[in-house]
Amino acid sequence: MRSFQSHIYFVIVLLQGMVFYAPAAGLYRVERGLSVFDITLIESISLIVMIALEIPMGFLAERIGYRKTIFFCNILFFLSKLVFWRADGFALFLVERMMLSVVCAGLSGCDSAYLFACAGETDSAAAFSRYHALTTLGIVAAALVFTFGIGGNLDLSAELTAVVYGAAALLSFFLPEVEVPRAEHAPMRQTVRFLRLRGGETLRFLPYLAACALLTQTAQTVSVFLSQLQYLRCGIATETMGLCYLAVQGAALSSAFSHRLSARLGETAFSSALFVAAAVSCAVLAVTRSAVLSVACVAALSAAAALLGPSVMTVQNRQPGASFARAAVLSVYSMGTDGFSAGVSAAIGKAADGGLGRAFLCSAAFCAAGLGLYLFWARYVGTGDGRFTGGPGECSERT
Repeated sequence: MRSFQSHIYFVIVLLQGMVFYAPAAGLYRVERGLSVFDITLIESISLIVMIALEIPMGFLAERIGYRKTIFFCNILFFLSKLVFWRADGFALFLVERMMLSVVCAGLSGCDSAYLFACAGETDSAAAFSRYHALTTLGIVAAALVFTFGIGGNLDLSAELTAVVYGAAALLSFFLPEVEVPRAEHAPMRQTVRFLRLRGGETLRFLPYLAACALLTQTAQTVSVFLSQLQYLRCGIATETMGLCYLAVQGAALSSAFSHRLSARLGETAFSSALFVAAAVSCAVLAVTRSAVLSVACVAALSAAAALLGPSVMTVQNRQPGASFARAAVLSVYSMGTDGFSAGVSAAIGKAADGGLGRAFLCSAAFCAAGLGLYLFWARYVGTGDGRFTGGPGECSERT
């Protein structure tokens, strides 16, 4: 039964990786009446809504079960793709993104918990590996179809995406329910308890969260929304953007080497180098008209964010309180990061009103500011191993 459950879910994961319009997501929106600021404003609103829904959707998943939550979210996912396909202005794209916020908040943690329950503890590592592999396979397949199958046709790419998401929603109906262990109900109570007992330490961790948000959200905004406009500025044809997208996604796979590089260079030096690389890449994008250099810079920025990811997870899991309420700690940190990210996205979009070059300069400034915040945290708040030093929160937690 577990194998059958996993196989259905793996097919769903593969289908949901096939976002055929992804190589030209920003261009698609611009051609349908949005400015860059409109795009990033919608993104910022979406992040804020997602933060607000994170705990309520987690509560819902605990009450109705993983299977029903996934089914509901995948139906809404499909409907959001239909709205995206037919959207032609700010209002409909905003509706699509609000629907997506509900989906992301609902699936956050629920998808991996369902897969864990299907596979069992012994086989969970292999199941998660297949999960990520199939997601990547879906991304690669979609990019190849975009370039070689439909020749960069934007309307058709959105329509095909809606079709495969409809198939994924239909398959979700056949997912059997799994038991939700009683222990899984604890994070809701732990979140409140963590904020009450560890709120001071969380505030001292904010510079680190802000620094990471500056880099990762800048990379997200540039690689997803601004990159295609830069490619057009350099003379790259729309149908070729699928190959550019693959190059950028391939660069993100460098995250597999993050732990080795961090161990060799030292955590502080390694993370600092990533901020510098991101800032330089954005600065070069502001002035270059070279197609090859532009793709290389977007890929470098994507790689910097991907390489930082594992380090961020490690540092967050080492903080005081993580051992007592890990789910609560990581949820709070995630909401804090998303809060900072919302402002970053909107600011880059506003800068784009003055031209694409100005948006990239703003992006470079954000990465440089992120470096400053990170170094401040590492020097005055954290220790060499990424833990807090001293302060009111150092007393042991009594459980």
